[in-house]
Amino acid sequence: MSLVNLPSIKYKVSSVLNKNTKQFGKIFLFDGDEETCWNSDQGDEQWVMFKFDEPVIINSDDQISLHIQFQGGFSCSSSVVTFTTADGCKLNASKYFPADSNAKQSFTLNVVSDLPKDSPPFAASIMKVTFSEPTDFFGRMIVYSLDMIHERK
Repeated sequence: MSLVNLPSIKYKVSSVLNKNTKQFGKIFLFDGDEETCWNSDQGDEQWVMFKFDEPVIINSDDQISLHIQFQGGFSCSSSVVTFTTADGCKLNASKYFPADSNAKQSFTLNVVSDLPKDSPPFAASIMKVTFSEPTDFFGRMIVYSLDMIHERK
């Protein structure tokens, strides 16, 4: 199941280049068009945050994978996904290290590494993808597509 295409989801981005949301806004992350993109403004760190109306239940043996396509030269050297409950408890997935290329990339995230095997499910209300160490000198990101797939085991 795609976590970013749920019917009741709100999402935000850290910035948009020159505040030009009509050409580079967050909507272009999910439109399926290879000609459009989200282009951030400059900064040391950029992010995309998703707020779920209904919490997403994550069990200790679930698999979550991130699928992303950057523009080469405008990606990042490391990134992390953080899940947060309604009461503020955070769960970080393992860091992943994207290549600085135009290719579509996939990463299997170790989301529940901090949870014991038989722990109760984690009810995520917020999911945040944080991009660190930008490859662009000014810290801009260009992302053509982003998806997060949640599979129950």
